[in-house]
Amino acid sequence: RNHIRSFSKENPFISNDLELQNSDHAIAFYGGFKGEMSSSSSFKVSLRREKVNEAPFFVNDYRGMGNGFTVVYDDIKYTNFHGEVSLYQRDELRILASGDYYVYQMDLVDKPWHTPKLEVAVSGMYNLREKIVAKAEIFAFSSQYAMELNEQGEETAIELKGTVDVNAGLEYRYTKRLSLFLQLNNIAALEYNKWNKYPTQRFNLLGGLTYVF
Repeated sequence: RNHIRSFSKENPFISNDLELQNSDHAIAFYGGFKGEMSSSSSFKVSLRREKVNEAPFFVNDYRGMGNGFTVVYDDIKYTNFHGEVSLYQRDELRILASGDYYVYQMDLVDKPWHTPKLEVAVSGMYNLREKIVAKAEIFAFSSQYAMELNEQGEETAIELKGTVDVNAGLEYRYTKRLSLFLQLNNIAALEYNKWNKYPTQRFNLLGGLTYVF
């Protein structure tokens, strides 16, 4: 079931004026395996093949200024290859690396708009005696396509470049109730477009404290 709330969680620039249609996941085949490489490491590999009728894709809404987004639907088939590896040492250290590769077959729409073929993420957390918690995250995605209108009003595909983004955070737990935190986002200060016409913020820093009543 598709609704505005679910769309807005994925794309915060979505318009309220949408033609809502439900998606029919008609056929799905999937399988995989998982296991442990040692007492402190595990892995998972899976493959999924699915046919989806009325699958939604985000495109710029050119009924207005083109700075909002609407949804187009298409009947598609896609294949997803997924893999992940996790390393852990009790509650002190956790590292997770995962990757997804997608292959799309479209029916009417030219491209799977705003959907990268490859997504990779690596995250880690180190907990020092429940007092200092350090976190880091690296994620990357390949180039993707967005739909624009040319001067003749015809639909055309433009390529949005992929990127690698690095974030890090540090938390100091002074007591069980009071803690201080510092979050660093987009450390490499890269400018890229997850959504067409909306470049992400470059390096930004957020700090503060939390208190549990």
